[in-house]
Amino acid sequence: MISISNISVSFAHKELFRDISLTIDRRDRIALVGKNGAGKTTLIKIIAGLAQPTLGRVVRSSDCRMGYLPQQMGHAKDKSVLEETLTVFSYLDELHKQMDIITMELSGRDDFESESYKKLMVGLNEVTDRLRILSSDNPRGNAEKILTGLGFKQHELDRPSRTFSEGWNMRIELAKLLLSRPDILLLDEPTNHMDIPSREVMKEALKQYTGTLVVVSHDRTFLDGLVDKIYEFRDGKVKEHLGGIREFMKRRKVV
Repeated sequence: MISISNISVSFAHKELFRDISLTIDRRDRIALVGKNGAGKTTLIKIIAGLAQPTLGRVVRSSDCRMGYLPQQMGHAKDKSVLEETLTVFSYLDELHKQMDIITMELSGRDDFESESYKKLMVGLNEVTDRLRILSSDNPRGNAEKILTGLGFKQHELDRPSRTFSEGWNMRIELAKLLLSRPDILLLDEPTNHMDIPSREVMKEALKQYTGTLVVVSHDRTFLDGLVDKIYEFRDGKVKEHLGGIREFMKRRKVV
């Protein structure tokens, strides 16, 4: 899905990390761990395509759909919890328009082996696949199911999202991501601003997610049973450790 080759990042002549290479495959469950300022957030932004390395190369599969939950949320909205969650379906009309335009361009053509025809077909397949994933016979019911699974009570779904804490608004954003069904979910300190019961609710929801997971977290309890591969940031390098967070901590104590 994603291949990272020999990337380095420097800011103002200060090197954050150097010569990192790693591969993220389908159904990987990865934690990025290390001290604050080691580069974990920078790497997850690079994976998401929101930042670029100073050196090196990042290759993503063309069909890889990513969902990114940042460490800091934007301002809460005036929309209700349910209305805000349902905005994930708002661009279905735009996707239908894109499909109509591509279909019209393809109609009447017989140059099936030309590069332009093949490019249009790739675009049509991508839009069709996206529509299939986002289309639902019962979007409201699916949204309610995910929101209540994340701890919202039914009567709270009509409350404005701005009346909830940042931790609860984090759950709304996670619900939107889960409804969009990305191939890879990128989470940066998702349990910030959450109490212990809330962290357990989010952890259980993520256990049900069947795609690839990459999460930045200092919370060992949250990571326990959630990930099976650790990338440790240390001294400007990143080292891979296979196994969960408990195995990683045991090996670190031995060293």
